[in-house]
Amino acid sequence: MARMLAYTKESDYKGDLIALTAGILLPFAFAPFELFFIALLSPGLLLFSCINVSPLRAFCRGGLFGLGLFGVGVSWVYVSLHIYGEANEPLAAGITALLIFIMLLFPACMSYVLVKFFSKNILSKFLVAFPSLWALFEWIRTWFLTGFPWLLLGNSQIDTPLAGFAPIASVYAVSWVTAFISALLMVIIIERKNYRLLLSFLSVIVIGGTITSKLWDRPWTHIAGEPITVSLIQGNIPQSIKWRQDQAEKSLLLYQTLTSQNLKSQLIVWPEAAITFPQNRIQGFLNSLDQQLKANGVTLITGIPAVEDNQYHNAMIALGKGEGSYYKRHLVPFGEYIPFRSWLNWLDGYLQIPMSDFKAGKKYQALITAGNIPIVSSICYEIAYPTSVLKDLPEGQLLVTVSDDSWFGKSLAPAQHFQMARMRALETGRYVLMATNDGITGIINPLGKIQSQAEPFKTVVLTGQVYPYGGRTPWMYTSIYPLLLLLLILLGVAWREQRKFKVDL
Repeated sequence: MARMLAYTKESDYKGDLIALTAGILLPFAFAPFELFFIALLSPGLLLFSCINVSPLRAFCRGGLFGLGLFGVGVSWVYVSLHIYGEANEPLAAGITALLIFIMLLFPACMSYVLVKFFSKNILSKFLVAFPSLWALFEWIRTWFLTGFPWLLLGNSQIDTPLAGFAPIASVYAVSWVTAFISALLMVIIIERKNYRLLLSFLSVIVIGGTITSKLWDRPWTHIAGEPITVSLIQGNIPQSIKWRQDQAEKSLLLYQTLTSQNLKSQLIVWPEAAITFPQNRIQGFLNSLDQQLKANGVTLITGIPAVEDNQYHNAMIALGKGEGSYYKRHLVPFGEYIPFRSWLNWLDGYLQIPMSDFKAGKKYQALITAGNIPIVSSICYEIAYPTSVLKDLPEGQLLVTVSDDSWFGKSLAPAQHFQMARMRALETGRYVLMATNDGITGIINPLGKIQSQAEPFKTVVLTGQVYPYGGRTPWMYTSIYPLLLLLLILLGVAWREQRKFKVDL
């Protein structure tokens, strides 16, 4: 099929409204709403709005799409900065608006490139160039300016057959397939020609994902040891008092008491900054706890501020039968450090965020061990980065992430965060233990399914049994590079098809 898809004139603002509406709807495809089918429609609506318009107009419509997507999907940033960071309303709103503006540039630039270099309305534009550009710009978004890997399209499909592509080539591959299906549905609806062939193609994609999701874990990862009992402690300490001096000792007592009640577990995990005192200030307490844990054959992993060479680190440490430490690599701008500090140093007086001058840890660090199990560690939103955990694999046999999602309150962020942790479990074929201060705390199996989950906003100890896993999924073998090469090849093929047609047909 190589004919133009009819659409309205460039000056028709209905296309702008379509793009904005599609962006507003897309966050509802993700947790906690999980209306996954929206992700099969929304990208196609953006594509539809960019037919027969100039590159500049496509840029604007991509920007409107991004405004809706991130304006709704990451609105929790304002909650973190204003309610918990105590920034005044204009400052919190300004920083949130700046983040949304930067993020909307990605779909804006993607739409511009699509129309600029793939102007002719042929199938390769819709079914090859569009999904490839979508996946490519998502990848760029995860590292540009330290990256923001939130709301990657593929995450919305964690409970659908399309998730079967994740262990092969990560969430980016799931994003590609999702964008492809969305574009294909758009073509089927509008073109009304050869729809049977197109529907057959769609069926093959879905069936392929289903088969892959059923078979992937058997040949690629395997149980590597005896099961262990784990306890994740959710302290539910309100963010408003957590960092107060008088509360810090009460928090320690709470976690210590709950730990003493669960010494039958081989691994106990406290959340990010469960200990708010810097490590060097409470070494006596840690030594005493370490001896108690060793006597019972228990490993404790906890979040704690650590000091090294007069620099603070957001850290995880192991006590008892475990050993090692981990310093967070990906720090949160404005939360854990001030970017461009020489220019923005004045913000310190307005953002009342404790321990907001951390130093990032080294790219490669020795793994924490829990008994004889090597642990892949991550703190807070590090679990959102698809390639980050690969540095510690396949040596790591269990993924442990700690977080303090109380910074987000009852917003969309905790559920979105937990959904991304599920995708990491699926990509790597490993259990994920996610311990948070007030939710969502949970145990995720190697298929990305929720094994158990604690009730949020309550003091809870979640106990369950997990296995260490070994082996590699294809994604762990290849990382991102073959997928990037494939995307570039697909774009090259689509561009060559464009060159064949001197005029639109």
